[in-house]
Amino acid sequence: MANKIVKDLPQAEIIEDTDLLLIEQSDATRSVSVREVGGHIGGGVLKQADQKYGPAIIGTAQGAPVQVADAWTGAALHRLEAAGLSAETPAAEGPDATKGPENPVTITGSAPTSITVTAGGEEVIALPAALELHNLPGKDGTPWLWDGYDVVSGKLVRRVGCTTLTGNETWRIWAENKDTTSYYTSIVSLRIPSAAVDNKGLRSTHFPSAHTSGEYYSIQTGLEAIGLSPKGDLFAVCVPTAVAADLAGWKAWLAAHPVTVYYPLAEPVVSQLAGPREVAPRALELQAAADDGAVAVEYTRDSTVYLSNELARLRNAIIKMGGTV
Repeated sequence: MANKIVKDLPQAEIIEDTDLLLIEQSDATRSVSVREVGGHIGGGVLKQADQKYGPAIIGTAQGAPVQVADAWTGAALHRLEAAGLSAETPAAEGPDATKGPENPVTITGSAPTSITVTAGGEEVIALPAALELHNLPGKDGTPWLWDGYDVVSGKLVRRVGCTTLTGNETWRIWAENKDTTSYYTSIVSLRIPSAAVDNKGLRSTHFPSAHTSGEYYSIQTGLEAIGLSPKGDLFAVCVPTAVAADLAGWKAWLAAHPVTVYYPLAEPVVSQLAGPREVAPRALELQAAADDGAVAVEYTRDSTVYLSNELARLRNAIIKMGGTV
């Protein structure tokens, strides 16, 4: 195929799940020449980065610390975020100290004060305010959503909300079983897209979380957990009948044992805490670490390194399937 120049892509247009591409990078113009060669880019995104750098392959990573090995030297990071990392401390200790109605946990967020960036040199970036940042766990424990402060934009982004259930809510009985009883209450102000529920979870002080819509509906039939409905408008909780055998008992129990719940906000709450700043790596290998919690980064990939790695991955996959290259 003939070369296809993508420098005229509209601003912020993203090409995902596309054919594998050979990309020639021009350091002089920061433009990209693309030739389709078949295959698939694994995790790569072509994106109009900004007016300064033009089209680019954008990478994202999150960790404590976060490390990447294909950063485009000199290209400013698009996002460098101190990411929330919640901790749950059980009231009881030991291997059988499972979180439950009689064994609540204390939930605390991370409180970062700085991020250290190492990429051809070290830069310590102080955060402008004292923060407590939380995250929400996926089914495997990997965070899927977090609060964050982005030093590039100077913005604090709250994505995780918090509420405390005290029994004053309008609760209803959902289902009653021999050993458990389920209750639900309308929380319409928490409405979120259904896609934000499946394979993702909440945090609460007294109950494990349902992580999928299937688990959520299993709360009716005895899954002792708390969940936010796929429509994002109901909290449902299933408890042993020894804890609360009827609605009045459940409200009384909540009054004596308030349950704090962390949940995904329908829309992030954004606060501008400082002015924007440029952070540009001076080496391919970049590491960023917060003094507390995790870090999330969005950066411009070095296309030569990235495409070389992707071609090697494709060749290995072909050979593994018995093909030749």
